[in-house]
Amino acid sequence: MNEFVHQFGEQNRLVGIASKPYDNSRKTGFIILNSGLLAKAGAFRFSVELARELQEKGFYTFRFDFGGIGDSETGLSSETFIERANHEILKAMDLMQQTYKIEQFVIGGLCSAADCALQIAAIDERVKGLLLIDAPAYKTLKYHLCHQMNRVLRTIYAFDLKRWLNLFGKLGQSTPYKKSTLNFRIFPSQQDMTHKLNQYLDAEMKVFFAYTGGSSSYFNHTQQFYDMFPSLDFGDLTELHYLPKSDHLSILKRDRHKLITLISRWANSRL
Repeated sequence: MNEFVHQFGEQNRLVGIASKPYDNSRKTGFIILNSGLLAKAGAFRFSVELARELQEKGFYTFRFDFGGIGDSETGLSSETFIERANHEILKAMDLMQQTYKIEQFVIGGLCSAADCALQIAAIDERVKGLLLIDAPAYKTLKYHLCHQMNRVLRTIYAFDLKRWLNLFGKLGQSTPYKKSTLNFRIFPSQQDMTHKLNQYLDAEMKVFFAYTGGSSSYFNHTQQFYDMFPSLDFGDLTELHYLPKSDHLSILKRDRHKLITLISRWANSRL
């Protein structure tokens, strides 16, 4: 593999791996971000497999650890995570530009990586594309209808009288909101998300969206994406895929392969 380890950033405390293509015919590089607290290899080595697939297609890729994750040391900054992440992504782009002469980038990844990519795209003009897997989404009327229908179908499939009585007893009732202690993501408001996407579309930024079955608590059908942002004209700048049979981390090899193939085809045809 044509891969190189780099230390960079303040006091060289950040660590990343650049994958250099043998046939460098592309002007755009990919920077793949951490998903939550997972190191730069990604969930079940997803980031490694994606980087090497893109490398085969002629793209430079760089996957690195944010400070305090994986091989990167924690800094002494008092900044918030998103402020620190923005600075570290900028340093990663600087490194790739200075070392490999890459001047435009696609940024992103899974879950919180998508959240970080949406932030940095508004800061630096070198970002020309976004790779967003299980990005923020917002429940619509049809989402709730689909959710209830899925509950009915699951109950029919596994018939149980008590579950039927419980289901129909709850239909039409409002459920008190309970803040989950396991929810570490804070989505921007739907209005702010619409504004961001409109800004990126105006800049002709290419965006790849994929939602897996792991996002079913807030996204459960393809049309929901367009219903969430009715004022936006995505044209051919955005590609959307819904993968309901894949879990959030793409545990199964076949699910990782399918998602990586979709990303590779998008990159090969749009960038």
